[in-house]
Parts: sequence; C-alpha cells; structure tokens
Amino acid sequence: MLRRYSLLFVCFLLIPFFSQSEVRKGILDISNQLNNRNRSISMSGSWQFYWQTTFQQYHQQTATSNTVFTKVPGKWVENGYPRIGYGLYVVKVILPRNSHPYLGMNIPSVGNAYRLYINGELKSKVGTFGTTKAESKPEYFPQSIYFNNTRDTIEIAIEVSNFYYREGGLGYSPSIGEASIIRNESNKNLVFNSFVLGLLLMVSIYFLALYSTNTKDKKSFYFALLCFFSALRQSSVTGEIILKQVFVDIPWELVVKMEFISLFCLVSIALMYLTQLFIEESNPRINRFVNSTNIALIILVLFTPAAISSYVIPTYLILTGALLVYMFTIMLQAFSNKRLYSGWFTLGYVPIMICGVNDILYS
Repeated sequence: MLRRYSLLFVCFLLIPFFSQSEVRKGILDISNQLNNRNRSISMSGSWQFYWQTTFQQYHQQTATSNTVFTKVPGKWVENGYPRIGYGLYVVKVILPRNSHPYLGMNIPSVGNAYRLYINGELKSKVGTFGTTKAESKPEYFPQSIYFNNTRDTIEIAIEVSNFYYREGGLGYSPSIGEASIIRNESNKNLVFNSFVLGLLLMVSIYFLALYSTNTKDKKSFYFALLCFFSALRQSSVTGEIILKQVFVDIPWELVVKMEFISLFCLVSIALMYLTQLFIEESNPRINRFVNSTNIALIILVLFTPAAISSYVIPTYLILTGALLVYMFTIMLQAFSNKRLYSGWFTLGYVPIMICGVNDILYS
C-alpha cells in the first residue's frame, strides 16, 4: 500500500513536466494553462522563420512564401542559413478568453540585436537591428517587457540580426505569463545571481588575504583566482548579465572578450589548483600545453574582434570536456593512493563534471 501511494505521489509531481506546452508549427496554445500557473510558460518549440525578411515585409505579406519552421532555442545556421545575416521569428499565442489583461515576457540574450513586435506594435529592442553590418549594432541585454492585452490570440514577431558573431538567432527561449509572475521571476533571478556573484567575490578576497599571510601556500592563491574568474564569468554570461545591469554603456565587444577570457583563465587556474592539491598525480606536460594554449587564445581574443575569435570556442569546449575527464582521473588516482581529502574532492567534483559536460553539449 505504501509503495502504491509513493508511486502515485511521484506521478503527481511529474505531471507539470509532461503537461508543458510548446510551440508547434508557429502556434503556442496555452488557453488551458495561463490562468492555472504560478510560473511563466516557456516559448520553446517550432517557430515560423523568415530568412532575410523584416517585420515590415512580413506584415505586407510579401514574404510568406519562404516560411520555414525552426527550433527555438537554436541558431539559424542549424537550418542551413549563413552565419551572418538577419531573419524574422514569428509565433502566435492562443490565450484563455478571460486571461489577465496585463501580461509580460522574459527575453534572454539574443544573438545579437533584435526588435520585438507584439500585435504589430514595436514593444522593445536591444542593440540596433539592421539588414547590413553598417546599419546594425550588437548588444546583449536580457529584458522583461510588459504589455496590455485584450485579445485571445496575440502575434509575437522578433527581428534578429547578426553581423558580429559566429552565429545568430534565438539561442535561449523567451517565456510568457502574467506580468506579476514575470516580474517576480526576473527579480528572483537577479537576486540569486547577485548573491552568487557577491559570495564568489567575498571568498576570493578571503583566500587572497590568507595567501598574503603565507605566500608559500599556492593553493589559497589559485583558489582565490578561481573564485574571482568565476565571479567575472557569472557577471558577464549567466542569467541577468549583472555587468550590463551595473554598467549599461559597457561595449558589447568588451563583454564578449571578458566572457571568453574568463573561460580560458578558469580552465588553467582549475588545473593549476588541482595540481597543487595532488602534484604527484598530475602531468606537467599537459599543464604546460593547456597553459600555453590558453595564453595564445587570450592574446587572440584581445587583438581580434568577436567575429573572428568566437570561432575558436566550439573546438575549445571539446578540449575543456577532455580536460574535465582528465582532472577526474587525477582525483581517482589520488583517491586510490589515499591522498588526504581526495575522497571528498572526488565526490564533490562529480556533479561539477556532469554539469560542465552538459553545458558543453548544450553549447
């Protein structure tokens, strides 16, 4: 009897995951869900996509013949289009007849400039959308937008242009919901990311202070650097991109350089920190190769635009995945050699490695 009730309870918990709506052939039907949810609804799925088409051309019905459906989140290069160019994403959302009149959308970073239209009206823009490189200006800035609605069906169109990065498109799924829910989620994300950022900076300062009292303890120094570059990446890549929230006018190119350089530094410093912990199990040749590679890549990023340097990232992520496995073998060897605290380090590293490999595969 207890087993039966336990199974029913687990099935009840899994119901929300199986009942989630998704966009199918450009239509998101949430007519039976919006009023019964306490969280936003992801707009992932199959959107209408019009290559080399502006909203004005679409609205004039001069480009409906080249309609295709593309996966969101995703990049248009996955549909065989050039990496550089522009396109229009369109989705129709079916709402409950008595839905709340004040709605909102969470829009993550878009690659890498866009204009958002709702029912034909321009509601938001980030960067400068353009049909040529001269007309466009890249920008990363997650947004929450709010709008009044009296219809049971709304049309959402997003013009996206990319002339400054290796790929463009809606790399992250927008979400929609009642305005109060969207606002709460946005505030929670901002508070959480700010907390993590502050914690990493505080830990970094603390271990730098420890290192200043004993400069022979390299472990404290590397761990402080590890926390610092994690904070840098947290502020320039993750979630709300806090760096842009604080320094609104910081150039897009600089944010991208910080994103790449923080990744290279994190990989090298993590390897050097692990070497300090288990020096006998580490391979100095691999360390020199990784550090030399990262120094060369940092120089490349510093002196070339993101349109060029971004092409090294997919290959580098594969290298990072291999290094994650290599570092795990170091810990296993240390554990088999009964090094101090090696068991705890190995146990704590497993979820980090799994998350890292998952992020690499997703990227």
